[in-house]
Amino acid sequence: MSMAIAQVVFKRKQITLLVGVLLIISPWHVHVSRSGYEAMIALFFELCFVFGFLAFLETSNKKRQLVAALSMILSFFLGFYSYHGAKFTFLALGMISILLSWIYQKNRKLNVLMTVSLLMLMCFVGYRTYTLNKQGVFGDRQTETIFSSSNLSTQVNFMRSESLYLPGLPLFVNKGTVLLDLAIKHYLSVFDIYRLFVNGLEGTYQFSLIVNGFFYLSTLVLVIAGLWFACKKN
Repeated sequence: MSMAIAQVVFKRKQITLLVGVLLIISPWHVHVSRSGYEAMIALFFELCFVFGFLAFLETSNKKRQLVAALSMILSFFLGFYSYHGAKFTFLALGMISILLSWIYQKNRKLNVLMTVSLLMLMCFVGYRTYTLNKQGVFGDRQTETIFSSSNLSTQVNFMRSESLYLPGLPLFVNKGTVLLDLAIKHYLSVFDIYRLFVNGLEGTYQFSLIVNGFFYLSTLVLVIAGLWFACKKN
């Protein structure tokens, strides 16, 4: 699926083959293949969704656009029944796709169709995830989400106890501000250099004898070079 996405974006077989080769030799590929089975299924559906969206934007053929939109919706729906974290990532993918489709896609009717379909799915996923969490279906895993009301309440109480008392403190330290703060910290933690290039462990058990970073440390130079050329070109 990664190679298919590369082909849609670059339209060059050499780059597509290079993507495949780099995936095969990268420790990230080994790391993911040795993680939980349901996590790989979720990743597959996420890549299918991205591929369908790129194909939807790329082609001007209405039939192909419709097939691409249907593949997105199917991937979204099936992804809900995979890894529990996919329920949140698909909501983000859905919102981003709706926004980008209205910016880059000129077919208004298809945009309306896809937007309505994705919004309905997002409402279903959001509501169902909320009810499952309320029922305690996720077990101990429900404490991992920053959207947990009890977790947010604990964080708010802790931050208020550590702060100087001011009359307007509840305006600055509440569930909304704490949620925003946690979301930013979680997002920035993805770019941890040590975890990406040295040690791929995230504090969870991995089915491997040795764990590498998701990328080779030597590729950091290539990442910087790639960003420099991209900024220079655009």
